[in-house]
Amino acid sequence: MLSNPSFPSEQMSRVLSKDTIPTIIDAIRSSKDAEFWEAACGAIKNMALNDDARTEVGKYEESIKTIISVITSHANVAVRKSALDALKSLAGDEQNCTQIQENTELRSVLTFIKDQADEVGETGLGLLIEMLKTKKMIEEEGVFDTVTYVMKKHPCSSTIQEAGCIILGNLHLKNELDSKVAIGLILALIKQHSGDNDIQLNGLCALLNICSENPGVAPLLRAGENWTVLSQSNLR
Repeated sequence: MLSNPSFPSEQMSRVLSKDTIPTIIDAIRSSKDAEFWEAACGAIKNMALNDDARTEVGKYEESIKTIISVITSHANVAVRKSALDALKSLAGDEQNCTQIQENTELRSVLTFIKDQADEVGETGLGLLIEMLKTKKMIEEEGVFDTVTYVMKKHPCSSTIQEAGCIILGNLHLKNELDSKVAIGLILALIKQHSGDNDIQLNGLCALLNICSENPGVAPLLRAGENWTVLSQSNLR
């Protein structure tokens, strides 16, 4: 029932009053059934669409660590994807984001995002964006590599390219080399996705933010073909 995304939100308060969250999480920890794990994570994801339920899930101390454990340890990709969907929904709460950031297995989550198909990449970058929305800066080492790797791996996915631009524009890149890599990647996707205004806008915003952080790389935008790409943008 809870794995149905159309579950009525007005009934959620009654569900939360019956220790439903600890029951589901504890069952995930004790079960060996992959189909159950996938369904249970789907239930957590859909519960987390409700603001109150999202907060309550995070309040149970085993919730976030259990969901992350499923992502990092289960052999079934569909189960891990379901858990990643749940984690993305939970990240809409600031306290949940803090728990995600502080979890020692976050690097393994990033590795999973890198290694899978574009659908997982979309969800994974969506998770990082949710963390940005709650002002939890994702300084975890490996985020930059994950984002750029996924963007290069799936160049035709407009969802991934747009999400990547949003994240890169908010990472406060600490060194010039990373800034140059990001600029090259963003210019390439602006050229490739010339008809997508969302990508164009987020790409240009990312370039502005990157150059603000590292003014020394700004001349790159006028170098060679780069200026031609920018001057031909729909949003110039």
